[in-house]
Amino acid sequence: MKKIIVMLLLYIMSCIYSISVYAGEKTGYYIEVNITQNIISIYDENGVMQKTFYCSTGGVTPTGTYYTSDKYPWRMLFGNVYGQYATRINGNILFHSVPYFHTDKASLKYEEYNKLGQKASSGCIRLAVKDAKWIYDNCDTGTKVYLYKSSEPLESLPKPPFKIDINDLEKRGWDPTDPDSDNPWKKVVQWINDTPVFFKKMMIIYHDENYECNGFIYENRTYLCRDDINKIFYQYANNENQTIPEEIMSFTLDDVIYYRLRDIIDENNLLIEWNDNEMIIRNYEIMPYEQEEYELKDSVEKQSNQEDNFINDEIHEQNNVNLESDKVNQIDTIQD
Repeated sequence: MKKIIVMLLLYIMSCIYSISVYAGEKTGYYIEVNITQNIISIYDENGVMQKTFYCSTGGVTPTGTYYTSDKYPWRMLFGNVYGQYATRINGNILFHSVPYFHTDKASLKYEEYNKLGQKASSGCIRLAVKDAKWIYDNCDTGTKVYLYKSSEPLESLPKPPFKIDINDLEKRGWDPTDPDSDNPWKKVVQWINDTPVFFKKMMIIYHDENYECNGFIYENRTYLCRDDINKIFYQYANNENQTIPEEIMSFTLDDVIYYRLRDIIDENNLLIEWNDNEMIIRNYEIMPYEQEEYELKDSVEKQSNQEDNFINDEIHEQNNVNLESDKVNQIDTIQD
């Protein structure tokens, strides 16, 4: 019996030793949390910054160096609320999403989401779902986390936090960044390199035909889906086998490919004109010869600024959504 007890104790001690060593070993990423500015910076093993996120820390968020351990797809938090993609930093301090009332992705505490970028928790570090999920998916157990306070300027700032319209009954219960296919936000906004892109119906006129298209603006350029590009441009190609060139800049969102319209315009030697909110595309070869060179040059010089303004009004509204949530006096009872 004594021999069995000794062997059991040795086994337990070996497990504790292996866990402590593993918890202290450095993995591929290193995380810094600026508690003062509510910003997380992710560095690779060479010390090169890879990502930055806005977060919400709290008055008792500790400082110091820790190593991540447990992970949970859902984790119950103090206050009978729940967080997605939780990663334990130390003790009861975790990275996790903004809290939910239930383990239901449509039960987000949306007022709390709009506090990202400012202190709001009671110690944990809240993030948008896409950012909490990135840490959950990419930072192995044992990742080093350094929490500190500083008002000094940071090397890089994240994109401003997306805001939820608290009067939008259809979507307000969802985190806008949640990649879940049922997320109603996906019809309106998706994310490319941490930048929100907003979808819009666009009216494009080409060969005197009107086309209602699906597209978005990213880095001041218009993108249209593959079906619309083929429908508008390549049905008029001289070569029936002509298709969208591989070198055209593109993104795939939810298995739909979107191509940069500017590349299509240049590849097909076309010109763009704007008439209110309509985009008119035409072949410059049909112009009188004596005007061709002048109008082409003039159009090329103007196109960049014109395209930037094509759906500027909507983008301006989306990026400046003022939900007036700060006018609602609420006591934060979340104990996370």
